[in-house]
Amino acid sequence: MKKRVTILLFSLLFAVGVFAEKVAVISKVQGEVLLQKAEDLDYNTTVTMGTILNNNDQIKVNDGFAVMLLLDDKSQVKLRENTEVAIGLVEDLSGSSYRVRLEYGQALTKYSKGADFEFQLHTPTSVASIKGTEFWTITDPETGDNVIVLEGIVDVMNNFTGMMSTAGAGETVTSGTDGYIESGETQEGTIPEDPEETFGGVEGDPEEEELVATDSSEVEGDDALVEDAEEEVVFAGDTPAPPPSTAGQTPPEPEGEEDTEEEGGGLFGDALAMDAAFGAVTLDGELYNQIALRPDISIGKLGVGLDIVIYMNQDGDIRMDEWDFKEPSTYVDKIMYLRWGQPQDPLYVRVGTLENVVMGYGMFVNGYNNMMEYPTVRKIGTHVGFTLGNFGIETMVANVKEMVGLTSFRGTYSLGKLKIGTTVAADFNQYLGFKDSDDDGRPDLVDDLPDDPLYWLDSDGDGLADNLDADNDNDGKLNIGTDIDGDDIVDGTELLQMPNGSFGIPYDHITYLKPEPFDLTDQSSTLAGVSVDIGYPVFSSGFLDLMIFAEAGQYLGEHYLYDATGTVSDTISHGWGATLPGIRATIMKFVNLGLEYRMTGENFAFSMFDQNYDLDRVGMQAYGSDIMLPITRDARLLNTTKLQGVFGSLSVNVLSMVTVNGAYQYMIQEDEDPIQGIYGSIDVAPDLVPKLAGASAYINRMNVADPFDIYSEGTLLGYKVVFELGGGATLTWDFRQTFRDLDGDGTIDTGEGSDEVIKTTVIETGFSF
Repeated sequence: MKKRVTILLFSLLFAVGVFAEKVAVISKVQGEVLLQKAEDLDYNTTVTMGTILNNNDQIKVNDGFAVMLLLDDKSQVKLRENTEVAIGLVEDLSGSSYRVRLEYGQALTKYSKGADFEFQLHTPTSVASIKGTEFWTITDPETGDNVIVLEGIVDVMNNFTGMMSTAGAGETVTSGTDGYIESGETQEGTIPEDPEETFGGVEGDPEEEELVATDSSEVEGDDALVEDAEEEVVFAGDTPAPPPSTAGQTPPEPEGEEDTEEEGGGLFGDALAMDAAFGAVTLDGELYNQIALRPDISIGKLGVGLDIVIYMNQDGDIRMDEWDFKEPSTYVDKIMYLRWGQPQDPLYVRVGTLENVVMGYGMFVNGYNNMMEYPTVRKIGTHVGFTLGNFGIETMVANVKEMVGLTSFRGTYSLGKLKIGTTVAADFNQYLGFKDSDDDGRPDLVDDLPDDPLYWLDSDGDGLADNLDADNDNDGKLNIGTDIDGDDIVDGTELLQMPNGSFGIPYDHITYLKPEPFDLTDQSSTLAGVSVDIGYPVFSSGFLDLMIFAEAGQYLGEHYLYDATGTVSDTISHGWGATLPGIRATIMKFVNLGLEYRMTGENFAFSMFDQNYDLDRVGMQAYGSDIMLPITRDARLLNTTKLQGVFGSLSVNVLSMVTVNGAYQYMIQEDEDPIQGIYGSIDVAPDLVPKLAGASAYINRMNVADPFDIYSEGTLLGYKVVFELGGGATLTWDFRQTFRDLDGDGTIDTGEGSDEVIKTTVIETGFSF
């Protein structure tokens, strides 16, 4: 494995050189100016006039100055002494953009009006997105930025707080590392002198200037076709690379708040939206009518979504589980989400519903969704991400109510375009996936009296707890040690008169009762994994974006195997896995491809914490007569020999009308069935069909021996259809189905009314206003 990792690293470094793109040229230079190539680790080249800068190269001006000329549009970035920058050209769905990272120092940007490419200037404190303007940026990593606008308008956002301020020509924005930001009139004497004037100007010789002109013309477009851009600068956060493909996972249900433009005109203007819904929903197998209000408030970067719902049964009685205000969770459950910023911002925070969470390249956390049991189970999760210079941090907690349940942490470091990361993911107590309605420590699955916190065994099923039942095995004989007639004489030591006048009553010397059920108190089962990864975008153009990556990880800990009597028969140590290599490509912006070669040691499975995780996090398995013990998801999946195989994914957007996603996994193991998986989904755009506001269907069945054995654990399938009724009203039919082996016999009972076929159906009429 070490040899393969070494080969991959050399391949990545080779690709850096092969696919390097020319992005700028040094048109003028004086003094000591040094160059660090993207593939190097230090400054080892002296910059001269005519030096070509490739994607993600860095230059440092110790003394003197340098002028960078962007090849595509002749825009200039002038650098004064004691300044360090990196420059790159990025292709994404929004088009091409230059990204200049100013680590410290002073830079004068003169960006051409009518330029084809967008331009972003990043500092440790702020980020400028501009087109057609001129401004100075003075940055100090310890104190912050001064942005002095000479032409145009600048909207400045502080990376640490998201606070914003606006400045026009003749004004300065101050953005501090303490999060404070303000704008005001530019003070006399604060504008730095143009470095060319400071050093008296430097004229290049004719041959070097001809070289500059030649390189610039290589990628120059038709200026006659370029329209003048608005003179505006928008400060925003670093836009990360698109998240890794989650083909193989159920796509998240759309939430209107995520796509809403943050241009609200006030609390009761565009910033406030209100949805109401009336319909039916199944909760714990019972049908309820629902009345729901779901206000959505957006003020700047702050977003708040509430979920205020009343459920009524067929008798008109209100389900009080959601309205027990003695429980603090009742208040929390009324919040659908709290959000600050968007995932691509330097600071992003979301509390509440989590959908399609991916950590790294998805080795452990891939498409996790804490809403799969909603509305029966309401979870409050957290997802936080921020960047600081070349470092990035991301954390996820699936449900803060569990205190210590499923959580994940990821850290990254960017070295030019090369990104190195590490991910830790752990479920510290998988047993928290059990439902325990009466909090007596016995899961409902094995609790004969799930609503009685004092008792949990009813061996004869007559509704009376064993220790309250004089004949608890229902064999017609009284239990020894009972006093059925209440005369303080223990039965069996006296003769009782029978109804027919005779004396004596049979009593049990032996009673056949169920064993004590599994007790959750002070017991837990932990699953954790650690991985490292490396990724590099080797090619980016309007036609093809190509990225390669590698990831290797190890699950920590072990789980137990039991024999037919429920006795531990073996201990299974968890293993390692790796993707070497992985390739992801986007073709013409509407076709996404993914291909991974995967290999593992014994007892490893990819994407443990996926969309299905909460549905089969833990269950019960039968051992012998009446013995039921927990079986966690890792105990189901991490029982393999060494594996090797492929995972492939495909996503196609057909004319923005229909999006089709699919994925397939095939992993071979010795002397055992292969480990396979399938995923498929189709999404139909709104208004493609008259009166159809949207439709989607999906199936997800991964890490199984037979991907087409749909009616078994590990399957998730469903669909959602929304019809327009007119007048702003819609009718939604949302159906989801999965399977759980409740009796632990290894098979799913698909008969009518079976509890092992778990269906969730929501039918509602919605109104937006």
